[in-house]
Amino acid sequence: MLVKPSYVTTYCVGKPSTPAYVQTNICYLNFSGFALVCMSVVMVLMSYGGVLDVTGAVSAVWSGVFKYRTCSEKHDLVFLKVHKTGSSTMANIIERFGFQRKLNFALPNKTQGEVRYNYIGRIGETLNETRIQPSQKNAKLYNLLYNHVIYNWKSFNVIFPRRRTTYVTLLRHPLSQFKSSLLYFRNSAIYTAATENLTKYLENIRQHEPSNPYISFTDNRQSLDLGLPSHKVRDEGFITRYIEMLDKAFDLMLIMDYFDESLVMLRRKMCWSMKDILYIRSNKAYRHFDFVFGEYEKSLLKDWSLADNLLYDHFYTKFHFHLKKDPNIMEEAHWFKLALDKTQTFCSGNSTESKTRIEKSPWNPPFYVTSLDCAFMKLGELEFLNMMLDGI
Repeated sequence: MLVKPSYVTTYCVGKPSTPAYVQTNICYLNFSGFALVCMSVVMVLMSYGGVLDVTGAVSAVWSGVFKYRTCSEKHDLVFLKVHKTGSSTMANIIERFGFQRKLNFALPNKTQGEVRYNYIGRIGETLNETRIQPSQKNAKLYNLLYNHVIYNWKSFNVIFPRRRTTYVTLLRHPLSQFKSSLLYFRNSAIYTAATENLTKYLENIRQHEPSNPYISFTDNRQSLDLGLPSHKVRDEGFITRYIEMLDKAFDLMLIMDYFDESLVMLRRKMCWSMKDILYIRSNKAYRHFDFVFGEYEKSLLKDWSLADNLLYDHFYTKFHFHLKKDPNIMEEAHWFKLALDKTQTFCSGNSTESKTRIEKSPWNPPFYVTSLDCAFMKLGELEFLNMMLDGI
């Protein structure tokens, strides 16, 4: 059991006002040797503008370390599912969380097995009451949404009022998302053109696009999913203003390139447990091809994907601001990765045990991952959806 230290001894070389990041290797804390907190203190000192305020730093770190014990679990969440950004993995996390607590999902009002039955509404449509059905028959309010649907602030706010709902989405670097879309979606004409001559394809990309932009997954798809009008994807002034609106409408814009750190942010925002955010990555591209983008090809794609690049750059910068503001996130993410590794090994099926123990940390009490947990984590998005639709 961890006990809050009653004293702290500080050893430093140099003037007290010297920034802590200069003194990282020569300034340390010594109190019964809890190394993780010691590292946190140095990092907090860095964020305190370089002033060695040891008492305040230790207090801040200690309160942050045990924050998981003091908040209340939140249930109301909209996860705006953006194509090819790791959203299927995130969907499984949300499905498990809500299913285990019998929360009310807003599910597509469609018949199981029909074309695009995991999409709400028709192609390009947004949310309304007629296009969804509750997973819990007698529930008066919806708690969770994770299926594909085009975002619209007014429509969403009717069913998921901003005052009680946390809004989250997941973004990906446009080049990486573009490659993934080429490999995953089975548009043979686009795939063939891109693999035969990438440069020529990018120089004439518009002629390969479908007439309906909402069928395309290679034309600023992240921005379209987030509600940017299709005829505005290369209007920089409008895009900038729209991003400002999204910045106010969403609580978290997570980044796939930092997926585990993003999950830690989500866990903290929703006051979920570490077990709630465990996952087994899913829905990987079914083809393999090494697309080589030189500087010229990158510039062509950047011009084509103007909206997605502006969107990503804005929220990538904001994401890193939060990481620097709270370096404790990186420490928790490191521990989370260790828990993930142990979970992945156990769930691989090579273990003879029925459960594995994840030890306690500053961010979680000890808990077990069972074979049943593994089975839920391995469920595909449609399998989980079918299970919930069967229960309606």
